[in-house]
Amino acid sequence: MAEAGEDGKVAAAVLDATGARTLDDLAAAREFLTPAVRRLGPSGRLLVFGPAADPAASDPADAEAAAWRRRSTG
Repeated sequence: MAEAGEDGKVAAAVLDATGARTLDDLAAAREFLTPAVRRLGPSGRLLVFGPAADPAASDPADAEAAAWRRRSTG
């Protein structure tokens, strides 16, 4: 997260979750993002890098990775 200004707000927050594959990883992302979003200032930016959205890029039998892809799309 960027350094906070005098008002405690930040201009941007970035989460690199490219290695995320499990539901625990998804929960950890939520733990980071919840306070980060609250601290964003007006016109603040939130950037999240997640695992590949292409189903061919990972094992289709991996239900947790599939859940991550579904939750991080959009």
